[in-house]
Amino acid sequence: MKLVRYGPPGREQPGLIDGVGILRDLSGHLGDLCGDSLHPRALRQIAALDTDTLPEVAGSPRFGPC
Repeated sequence: MKLVRYGPPGREQPGLIDGVGILRDLSGHLGDLCGDSLHPRALRQIAALDTDTLPEVAGSPRFGPC
C-alpha cells in the first residue's frame, strides 16, 4: 500500500494504491494526508482498512505533491 494525493492542483484528495496497483479513494476516512493523519497510530488505522471496500478512482488522475 502506498499513500498518495491525487486530483487537480489545489484540490487534491487522499488516496492509496493497493497491493495490485489500483488507486483507491481515502477521502471518506481522511481529509488530507498531512499532520495527524501521518502519525503512527493513524497510519495503523489506515493499514487496517479493507482496501477492497474503498472506492476505486476512475481514469488517470494527476498525482499531487506529498
